[in-house]
Amino acid sequence: MEEAVKILLTLIALAGCYGAARLLSRLRAFDYLDRRAGRYGAVDGLRGYLALGVLIHHFAVTWYWKSSGLWTRPPESYFQNLGKVSVAIFFMITGFLFIAKILRRDAVTGIDWYRLYQSRLLRIYPLYLLALAIILLVVVIESGFTLHTDSATLIKQIVKWLLFYGGSINGFAETRTVIAGVEWTLKYEWLFYLSLPLLAWIIGHGTVASLLVLLAAVLLFIFPMTALNIKSSHFILFAIGGLAACLSQRGGFFIAVAKSRFGSLLAAIALLLAVVYPHTLTLLHIIVFSFFFIPVALGNSLFGLFTSKASVLLGEISYSVYLLHGIALYFLFSMSGFEIAGFSLSHYMVGLPLVAVLIVLICTLTYLGIEKPCIDYARKHHILENLGNKLARISIKNRLN
Repeated sequence: MEEAVKILLTLIALAGCYGAARLLSRLRAFDYLDRRAGRYGAVDGLRGYLALGVLIHHFAVTWYWKSSGLWTRPPESYFQNLGKVSVAIFFMITGFLFIAKILRRDAVTGIDWYRLYQSRLLRIYPLYLLALAIILLVVVIESGFTLHTDSATLIKQIVKWLLFYGGSINGFAETRTVIAGVEWTLKYEWLFYLSLPLLAWIIGHGTVASLLVLLAAVLLFIFPMTALNIKSSHFILFAIGGLAACLSQRGGFFIAVAKSRFGSLLAAIALLLAVVYPHTLTLLHIIVFSFFFIPVALGNSLFGLFTSKASVLLGEISYSVYLLHGIALYFLFSMSGFEIAGFSLSHYMVGLPLVAVLIVLICTLTYLGIEKPCIDYARKHHILENLGNKLARISIKNRLN
C-alpha cells in the first residue's frame, strides 16, 4: 500500500508540473515555441521529464539523508532509476544532437566550431555561475561567516567548481549536497564537446570508422577505466546517442518503424522496464532504455506527450530544473529549519507535487531571465570569432608598426 502511495504521488507531481507548464505556455514569452521549426520536437519534450525525474530522485534521497545522515542510493529501484536513467538519457541526447549536427555537414570543414563552442559556453556557464554564487553564499552562512582555510586553497576549491569537479569549499563538508551533486555531469558534457572535432574527422572516414568508435565505447564500458575522475563507462551513452543520429540520417524505414504504433508500444514498455529494473546502469539496463530513447530520438512522441507545447516548455526549462532543484531542496529542508526526519517517506512525499510545481515556476523565471537571453545572444553574435578577428587585426597592426 505504501509503495502505491509513493508511486501515485510521483505521478501526481508529474501531472502537476505538466498542468503548470500548460498554463505557462500561454505566456507571450513562449509564443516562439509555436513558430520554431527544424527541431527534434520529441527529444525537446522528453528533456523536461528527465529533469523532473532527477528532481524526484533527489527529493527521495533528501528524506533518506535527513533520516540516516547518509546521502546515498534510495532502496526503491524506481526512485533510483528516475535519477540515474534520466541522467544517462541526457547524455544520449547530447550524443544524438551533436553527432546529427556533424552528419548534416561536410565533415570538419562544415562545422562552425567558433559558434558551436560559443553557444555551449553561453548555454551552460551563466546559469551555472548563478548556482555557484548561491553555493558560495550558503557556504559562507553555514560556515558562520568564518574563513576555515587559507586563501590559496579557497581559490583552488572554487576553480575546481568552475571545472565541474565540485568538492568541499571552506571546509564545509556538505558543499556538493547544496546542489545535489549534479555538477559532475557537466564535465562529461564538456569532454564530449571537446572531442567533437576528432569525432567529426573519424565520422568523415566512413561507416567502418564510426562503428569502431561505438565498439571502443562498448569495450570501455565492459572494461572500465578512470582517469582525472572521468569514468570511461559513461562514454557508451554518448555513443548510443550517436547511433540514434546515424539511424535518423538513414531516414525511411527506421523512422517509419520508430513513429509507428509498434514503436510507441516498444518505447512505453522499455520505459516501464527501465524504471523498475533493479540493477541500475548495467549493460542490460542500458540496452533496455535504449529501446525507449532511440524511437523517441527518431520522432516517436509517446502518443503525442513529448510534442505537446507544455512538454516542450518543460524541455526548455530543463537545464534550470536540473541545475537548481538541489538548491531549492536544500533551502526547504536544510536551511529553513523544517524537520522531515519525523515524517514517514509516504507522508513526506505528499509535499512532492507542491515542491515540484514551485521549482518549475522558479526555473521558468531563471530560464526567461538568464538562459534565454544568453541563448538568443549566442545566436546573433559570434563572440569568439569577433575576438579572433580583433586579435588578428591587432597582430597585423603591430607588424605594420
